[in-house]
Amino acid sequence: MFISGYNSMRMSITSQASSITSQFKPLNIPIIYVLLITAAELVTSHFLYAGILIHICLLGALLVHSVILDDQKVADLLTAMAVAPLVRILGLSTPLVHFSQITWFAIVSIPMFMAGIAIARLQGLSIKDINFSPPKKKYTLIELVVILICFPIGFLEYHLLRPSGITELNFYSMLAPMLIMMVNTGFLEEFIFRGLLQYHAVRLAGFQGIVLISVLFGALHLTNLVVYDAFLAGGVGLMFGLVVQRTGSIWGVSVAHGVVNITLFLIAPHVLG
Repeated sequence: MFISGYNSMRMSITSQASSITSQFKPLNIPIIYVLLITAAELVTSHFLYAGILIHICLLGALLVHSVILDDQKVADLLTAMAVAPLVRILGLSTPLVHFSQITWFAIVSIPMFMAGIAIARLQGLSIKDINFSPPKKKYTLIELVVILICFPIGFLEYHLLRPSGITELNFYSMLAPMLIMMVNTGFLEEFIFRGLLQYHAVRLAGFQGIVLISVLFGALHLTNLVVYDAFLAGGVGLMFGLVVQRTGSIWGVSVAHGVVNITLFLIAPHVLG
């Protein structure tokens, strides 16, 4: 009886392990690239030019690999993932010293918008595919709760990063920076991560795809040199991903993302600094 029970338990564990493995199998190649991008971020944190070179190589590898793959779903995800190293290459190649930080955000976002739109059009994605449809009224409460939660998240991230204030704390000085933060960081990053990337990842592996994109989103915060911030960003990315999966819209999380950055860069330095 003991042997029979042991064999039964072993078979059950083996079956569960096999089931988990099979769920992640479609993501094997994307997972490898996420790990490589994470490694590139760690290198970039300490060796800037070496990190940029690795990201350039990863950008080329993702594009070439997406062309030669037979699995079209994986190929489409890899094409979209090429935006991740592109983000870092553009960000580090645009000299901050010649621009104010808010102008830098605006400048870097332009080629990112162009790349994201080009990929979406090339892949024939619709507004609904990239979750750009307006949210239904029944999800209004969910959207509002997420937006409100992002105010304390912004203060928490400020506690971790301690950036200097970008502008004075008054309406007229903050108006343009707030709009840029909302559109050029909030909407842009949600369009790329919870719109473009999440569409392909979910189509490929369901919930595991949302987790993968959240890990990638968190990894791209490693250059802030605060590991806790990368975990925070990954957790927030997972929350945003689940909300988008539920509501079918990136509108609410785009505003929420903008709120985090507005609090982090515009409000918290004056309140907590």
